[in-house]
Amino acid sequence: MLLKIHRKVDYKIKEDDREFLDFIPPVSILLSGIIFIFGTLTAVFIYETPNGKYQFLNQFFSELGVRFDFINSRNELIYAPAHPDVFNITLYASGFLMIPFFMFSYRQMRNSNRVSRFFLLLATLSGMVAGPMLIGVGIFDLSSKGSEIWMDHGFWVGILYILLTSTSILWFLMLLTSSHLPYRRNTRWIWLDYAFLIGLSILTSLNILDGLNIIFVSDIPLLSVFPIETYQKVIAYLFFMYYGLVVGIRLSKTKYDNTPIKHKGTGHAEKKGDTLWYCTNCGEENPKDTKFCNECGLKLN
Repeated sequence: MLLKIHRKVDYKIKEDDREFLDFIPPVSILLSGIIFIFGTLTAVFIYETPNGKYQFLNQFFSELGVRFDFINSRNELIYAPAHPDVFNITLYASGFLMIPFFMFSYRQMRNSNRVSRFFLLLATLSGMVAGPMLIGVGIFDLSSKGSEIWMDHGFWVGILYILLTSTSILWFLMLLTSSHLPYRRNTRWIWLDYAFLIGLSILTSLNILDGLNIIFVSDIPLLSVFPIETYQKVIAYLFFMYYGLVVGIRLSKTKYDNTPIKHKGTGHAEKKGDTLWYCTNCGEENPKDTKFCNECGLKLN
């Protein structure tokens, strides 16, 4: 017989019936992170201009992708490296792969807390838009000239850092307010997520304020040890290390996947607020119109 229970359905962890869509977020962001880290390091290694090798601490990241020599706002001559498109193609690929991650990760990170789902929705939207912005940074390099504001390299960089800031803050708030979320519940290393996200939120915010000439990193004790050029690279690597390596690897594992499991025999996913029916013989959950228990085969009334 069936035992009828009314309660709110908690999301369940999928076991062996993961769908193709469930693999899109971890695979895409993992590839994005790997491509970005190795692609940019390769661009640094092969960088060569009349001024010498790339100075990691003192040059802007975007100088790796300069296509033509130009004079910057400080009246300095910036030389184009021999292979700028190694960096630019890296940005294209990484930015493109960010889009499917944020587009489909909602289904795996949603949880029973409405506030958390709201933050998650905003974070995924922010992250999806950040992908095209990263592509734009590669298309419109530092030497790009145009009559329209959208043709300026700074336009794409500025919006990108705003989106990286909002995505990090919203993702942090989503985790903090989540309920019954396997990603948070099943790991003893959630503090690592918090550390990454808090660090990203602070550094990206300071980078924006520095760019707007409101607060200068050089005036902040401890942080003034390095120039803003260094922190821009730290931000980029932190972002792709966190989402690409931490989140991507975790979501590739079943125990962190929060996509609702399908009812056996029906193919229909659970929805919040459903009435649950349990077999009194084996305890297996069954849809209320099932004639025989999916687990033990007992005839159900």
